Amino acid sequence: MELVTEPRGQSSVVRALLRMTWPLVLSQLITQLDSIAVRYWLGHYHGKEGIAVHTATAQPVNLLTLLLIGIVTGQGVAVARSVGARDGRGMTLTANAATLTLLVSLVLAGVVIGFGDPMASAIAKEGVPETAVHQFLVSYVVLTVPVISLASVITTAGISAGWTRFALMWGVTHVPPVFVMLPLTLGPLDLGYYGPAVAGAIASVINCVTLWWLLRRRAVSLNLGATIDTSHLFDRGLWRDLIAVGYPQQLSRAAMWAVTMTVMFHVRDAGMLTLAGYGIAMAFVDLMGFATGGYARAAAIMIGMSLGAKDPARARLVLRKSLSLGLVLSGTVVLLLEIGAPVAARFFSDDPAVIEEGTRALRLMCMTLLPAAAWQVLLGAFGAARATMRPFMVTLVIQAIAFGFIVFVWNGDAVLGAFTTLGSMYVVCLAAYLGLAVPILWRGALAVPTSKA
Repeated sequence: MELVTEPRGQSSVVRALLRMTWPLVLSQLITQLDSIAVRYWLGHYHGKEGIAVHTATAQPVNLLTLLLIGIVTGQGVAVARSVGARDGRGMTLTANAATLTLLVSLVLAGVVIGFGDPMASAIAKEGVPETAVHQFLVSYVVLTVPVISLASVITTAGISAGWTRFALMWGVTHVPPVFVMLPLTLGPLDLGYYGPAVAGAIASVINCVTLWWLLRRRAVSLNLGATIDTSHLFDRGLWRDLIAVGYPQQLSRAAMWAVTMTVMFHVRDAGMLTLAGYGIAMAFVDLMGFATGGYARAAAIMIGMSLGAKDPARARLVLRKSLSLGLVLSGTVVLLLEIGAPVAARFFSDDPAVIEEGTRALRLMCMTLLPAAAWQVLLGAFGAARATMRPFMVTLVIQAIAFGFIVFVWNGDAVLGAFTTLGSMYVVCLAAYLGLAVPILWRGALAVPTSKA
């Protein structure tokens, strides 16, 4: 594989990181068009009720989907290490992950069908119609989530083999069918709140067929192997490995999300002006999250390949360069935002009060970007090294402290408290991960064997 056998020079590592990163970032931006399209057409056919239903239901669906993303995350690490080792097990690992994903999807569907009424009742607050929430939630989890998760498994196989442009194939073969099917299911077919799920499922089936055909064509050249060992389709040992690596990483991100949601509720209680300013800042956090997430994933793939090839020296080099380059990139963004905060805030509103509050929130938000970027890279590195449980437990404790601080201690300026909480949480998490990196990575998985005289 080219990313393993290319020269070890630092400049080659930087070029490889950037080459692998941009397709991942762009593909994440494209996938957001799916959610935007659903919200747009629900608003077009059902007015503000449709927008409210999607807004209220999207986050619970995303949380349920984390159970499947954890499998995909573990699969990505396993495939990257397999490609680095050139053992030809990549397609077998992918088929195994697909089987587990479909089984978990069936369990999720059964739970949502059985407990759909109380779940819809809990979600449907502030005048959001409960029946509509129930229809959207159940149909989406039953019809769309299993197929779209299967597409993620296929896409992850190609990405983890170093073919990150394969991520763009996901977007260009999924989003256009969604754009075509949504107005048909909500308009002429008049499927109501079942429409988005039907449209998403049809688009995802097209997506899976196309992606699988493309992956099979390049499987050998990507060192994924030419065949699938069917005896491992239901290998519970492999399933345990996927879950042990993937779930702690995703639960760490889910806990961060929970703290962020709590912070948002805290800011909301301070009034609409404060919430508007905070919302402007968080819009840029979301954009930075796409870039940081794609970059961290590229670094994790390269580290995983190097470890699979039993080349810990290269893995150490990739980690060092990914941390330093990530800080340079995010530091540049911080500088630009500090200087251009008033212009950025004015993009969202013409109200002077909102612009002023948005500018202040943007500048306070900058304190979170640098530690968050480095933390994401280290999180991926621990995953590539199959050492995720201890970092996850440390993260959970730090997040619990941050949660308690914003809920029970802070009673001053809401925006200042929000970004002080988030910034401090990322700084402490980063410090803890750097401390764990010494025994777990530098002296463990990434340790370079001493040469014998």
